[in-house]
Amino acid sequence: MDNIINFTEANSLERVDQEVGQSIVVPKGVRYISEWKEYDQKYFFPYPHIVDKKIPGCGYTEYCIRNSRDIILCSPRRVLLQNKFDQHPDEVFYAKNDLEVLLNIDKDYNSIGKGKYSLDKDLEAIKSEEEKISVQNEKQKEESIKRYKTLYYDLLEYRDRMRSHGKPMKILVTYDSYSIIKSILSDGANGLTGFGIFDQFYTVVDEFQSVFLDSIFKSTTELKFVGDLQGVQKVCYVSATPMIGSYLMLIPEFANLPYYYFDWITEQPERVTKPRLKVRTIDSLTKTIRGIVDSYKKGKGESRVVGTKMVTSQEAVIYLNSVNNICNTISRLDLAPEECNILCADTRENRQRLHQKLGPGWEIGRVPLRGESRKMFTFCTRTVYLGADFYSDNAKSFIISDANVDSMAVDISLDLPQILGRQRLTENPWKNEAEFYYIVRRVGKDNRTLEEIISKKMKTTETLLAGNKRAMESSDPVLISSEIEHVKNMDLLAKIYNYKKDYVAVNHVYNPTTKSFDLVPVENKLAYIAEVRSYDIQYKDYADRFSVFNTLERVLGSDSISERVKDFLSVYETLGSFYEKAKFLCDSDYLFSDGEIEVILDQIDPLISDSYRYIGKNRMTSYKYSVKKMKELLAMKIFDVNDLKSEVCARFSQGDRVSKVYIKNVLREIYENFSYKKTPKATDLQEWFDLKLIKVWDPITQKWENGFEILSLKP
Repeated sequence: MDNIINFTEANSLERVDQEVGQSIVVPKGVRYISEWKEYDQKYFFPYPHIVDKKIPGCGYTEYCIRNSRDIILCSPRRVLLQNKFDQHPDEVFYAKNDLEVLLNIDKDYNSIGKGKYSLDKDLEAIKSEEEKISVQNEKQKEESIKRYKTLYYDLLEYRDRMRSHGKPMKILVTYDSYSIIKSILSDGANGLTGFGIFDQFYTVVDEFQSVFLDSIFKSTTELKFVGDLQGVQKVCYVSATPMIGSYLMLIPEFANLPYYYFDWITEQPERVTKPRLKVRTIDSLTKTIRGIVDSYKKGKGESRVVGTKMVTSQEAVIYLNSVNNICNTISRLDLAPEECNILCADTRENRQRLHQKLGPGWEIGRVPLRGESRKMFTFCTRTVYLGADFYSDNAKSFIISDANVDSMAVDISLDLPQILGRQRLTENPWKNEAEFYYIVRRVGKDNRTLEEIISKKMKTTETLLAGNKRAMESSDPVLISSEIEHVKNMDLLAKIYNYKKDYVAVNHVYNPTTKSFDLVPVENKLAYIAEVRSYDIQYKDYADRFSVFNTLERVLGSDSISERVKDFLSVYETLGSFYEKAKFLCDSDYLFSDGEIEVILDQIDPLISDSYRYIGKNRMTSYKYSVKKMKELLAMKIFDVNDLKSEVCARFSQGDRVSKVYIKNVLREIYENFSYKKTPKATDLQEWFDLKLIKVWDPITQKWENGFEILSLKP
């Protein structure tokens, strides 16, 4: 079983030049690249190229650490690097940059677009920000020099140690810090002589699709990284989910690179398996996660027979791409620190958020190593979608996506295959599967607004760059001087507003004549692509349930969805009202097998699917598909009545004398906790107790109220 691979056909995604790319056939018996003896000499090409691994978890990163070459391994995430460093502390050099003022990596999407700046700020306010940034830049420069020297001497000690033992150098570095390492290994800076050995190194850019994805919140940083790689000969861009070709071809630095992809099927088709993904539409994030958490806390995680024994999942890994949502969920569900491992960006902002919302006992966690203890619940933001290895023998993955919030919409094409590749142990029965819950895009949400904004920003960009070119090519010194000041403002605005008005970036190009940096405005295509991709996710991939199904089928290679189900969903999506949709389901259900009905029920509106499951086709028809009646009937069906009774009996007991106001308040709290969709009434208590009507003094209203004395518990 060790040769079975979790296969995600990521490159069924349209890549313009995929047909002229070259496949590299993986030999029979190879599961991990480190087992492929000839790969190092035959396919580790000494020129810029793209390698599409096709599958996460094939050990490419591990191969880079174990081979005999000097490697600079670049990752978009500190989590991955820390994880690899923890596994190989004596073999690798982790160029960790602890100064958060220098590095702004692993920023979570929930903070995007919520800055304190307004595009309507007047010039005086902008100048004030300019002064702040100037002070910050000066401080950053001092700290940068200090950190550079620290890294220099640490790396020097590591180089000497590796060379003395005849071992290759393995340097782990974030995209953001690559330029520092490159400088130290080549010519040096800040009064320190470089090592002069950079050309001996291969640069491996892991998960390179994140260059595009992360540009939504740090496009200037990503643009600089791409610039730092230009001219580097021995560089390999690696991913199991490369950026879709229609975007990739927009970037000259990537468009014409040789493209290779691993063929795992030709030599050994049986080693390739497709992941199993249960897909469900939902209407509430909190309700869905509450259901997951409650089942695990009661010891009711899914069970499965493995060999001769029954295995029960005791760990839930919940992918929820928002620190705020994670904090709110944990708070509402009253979870404790010893139950939860929170994996998110390790930034000052996130640490403060956890302490403020959850309390001082809460900290950002780390990915447990093989054999280490694990907590029942792991909450993951997008920070750990890429590259981190989970070694659990019973963890099950749950993916939560909200298509109405760009930061919460899981990218089915790029993020989902990565998540499905996180669990590594073959003995885990849930290694190759997950449950994917998504909130559909709300009907009527206008996509033209975002389209118009992107188009307007692109036109503004073209106008600004054209104006700059005309001014700088003129012979008017006053005009040139004015344009230089204008470019300074462009540079400032890009930093303050993060490309909210246009896609103009300002490159700082060293001028050897003046021995200073010239400011050169350019179009930041990465920022543009990031916004277009965000638009495509929300308004194309999640256009409707049918679109979600089609995207999943294309990406995961699923062939389990029958044409009848597809036809049903395509018609269902054209219907507007609850009545039309519910009637269409009930009139059509005779066409489908039980398995097909389950697939349909997981995809359609929760209220309709719940009505069909819990109320039944006949009663739905007899009540003429009344929304009001369905909700009323469902209120008594969608939870364990015995659990509700236990909670009520824990709050009320024989002999209590309580007002109707008090009863309603307590029942309201209980009903909300159980998602019991019923308006609480004091008389509801008669369902569980024998009552006697009395007058009782209510300490809340400070007056005599109608109430009940609880005589006895009903059998």
